[in-house]
Amino acid sequence: MKSSTKNIYTLLSLFPLITFIICMAFFVSTMVTIFQHADDINNNPEYFPFADMAGFIVLIIITSLINLAALILFIIHAINNKSLPDTERIIWVLVFVFAGMIGFPIYWFMKGIKYDPSVYKHPVS
Repeated sequence: MKSSTKNIYTLLSLFPLITFIICMAFFVSTMVTIFQHADDINNNPEYFPFADMAGFIVLIIITSLINLAALILFIIHAINNKSLPDTERIIWVLVFVFAGMIGFPIYWFMKGIKYDPSVYKHPVS
């Protein structure tokens, strides 16, 4: 695997977790702003506090799409990683499905970064 491909996979393994943390920080800051303007809600019936949530919703959609792309790529990578025994491949796929963005960097730094398909060719029968 080329070093540029490894760098892309490394970033892709960390990006969903980082964007999730950013989403949660954005959500908390938006909620704090809404709570600070609670008096405006009572005094001004035209004030809609959740209009500030549009940016959060867009960020969640982007994060979800990146997470889905990472899920698909890491499942494909784990299935094609011939250096792993079959049972371990199944376990990693289950980790990706159930642990999601936490499982991507764990797999990548434990198993994926060492993977070299030229070394682990499957014998043809």
